[in-house]
Amino acid sequence: MGFPIDNGRGALLTFRGREVDGELVQETSSPTSTTIVKNVLAVTAAVLLRPANAERLYLLVQPVGGDIYLGEDNTLTTANGVPKVIDGATFIEDAFLGAVWVVAASGSVSVRWREVG
Repeated sequence: MGFPIDNGRGALLTFRGREVDGELVQETSSPTSTTIVKNVLAVTAAVLLRPANAERLYLLVQPVGGDIYLGEDNTLTTANGVPKVIDGATFIEDAFLGAVWVVAASGSVSVRWREVG
């Protein structure tokens, strides 16, 4: 159960506790508020998706246009990445606070993500 709020910039946000759904690219609030980041990244080789974040409540990751693998450092490959996230699926990480790296299973994949915390 949430309630809608018009942010005055053409995006309708729905607040559910500390979660925010909307078309935000980046929003940073005061130190006592949640920081919400939503972005799209084109992946062709292992890249840092998100740095370590001790305040992370959760991280959502969704590949579009192909499968991806996630890992903890820049040695990530398709052979050692866990888990494999299939095209269009949403992966939710709510316990790991370290850096998150991503690599495409093949070709170039757009990766959509949102971090709260």
